[in-house]
Amino acid sequence: MIRLFRNLVALPMEIKAALAILAGVIVGGIAAALWLRAHDRRVINDHEAAISAQVGAATQAANDVANANDAARQVEDAKAAVLTEEALRHAQEEHPEEVRRASGPAVRAVTDQLRKRATASRTPAR
Repeated sequence: MIRLFRNLVALPMEIKAALAILAGVIVGGIAAALWLRAHDRRVINDHEAAISAQVGAATQAANDVANANDAARQVEDAKAAVLTEEALRHAQEEHPEEVRRASGPAVRAVTDQLRKRATASRTPAR
């Protein structure tokens, strides 16, 4: 190492200047390459974060809509259950003997409610 340093000292000034410029160019090129790589990585990370935020917002909105639809369906199901129970009680009160039969008014009341419900679910919502 000392021999290399002594040999460099003995070189003419023009060669020393050229070596210094060459070393500067090499170090500057490496620094520029590292900076560009870091810049590219930062740009990519920012883009991926923005996409992730958009996907997250869209997913949350879809979940909110699905939850609202589920809640509305539960309310409708509860209403239908109450109507079916009322129809069954009414049939039992009006026709106590026939209700005990296999296919009496209670069965008709329940099937009528189920038909109404099926028809309502097939009609498009407005």
